[in-house]
Amino acid sequence: MWTITKEFKRDMAHRLPNYQGKCYNVHWHTYRCLITLEGKDLQKEWGQRGMLRDFSLLKPIKEWLDENWDHAYVGCIEDEVLQYLEEKGYKTYQMDEDPTAENMAKFIYDKFRKEFPIKEITIYETPTSFSTYDWTNE
Repeated sequence: MWTITKEFKRDMAHRLPNYQGKCYNVHWHTYRCLITLEGKDLQKEWGQRGMLRDFSLLKPIKEWLDENWDHAYVGCIEDEVLQYLEEKGYKTYQMDEDPTAENMAKFIYDKFRKEFPIKEITIYETPTSFSTYDWTNE
């Protein structure tokens, strides 16, 4: 089995309104999103021969992250901070769940799984704290 991994970095603000602790407050991270694709065979046609997938073909994921999450406030439906920022015209993105690293990894997987042979998604909140969603273990 072959795998390739592409990393994307984005700056986002969020808070966890259903959490008791520091993360209840608005804060921000430089998130690293690692997307790993897998497959049994490498490409055989000219132009991509010897590759599982050309990294540039992951551009739709990059564009979605840029448009929706980069320099945005990401919050859950019930977050009054999200509602306030939306009313004021700030860049926001609404999730059904709290924007934890775990939920964001699963969200990205669900959004792009039909388009790409995704093995796993890893979201780093900090250089030493991350969550990985690997659907192959479900």
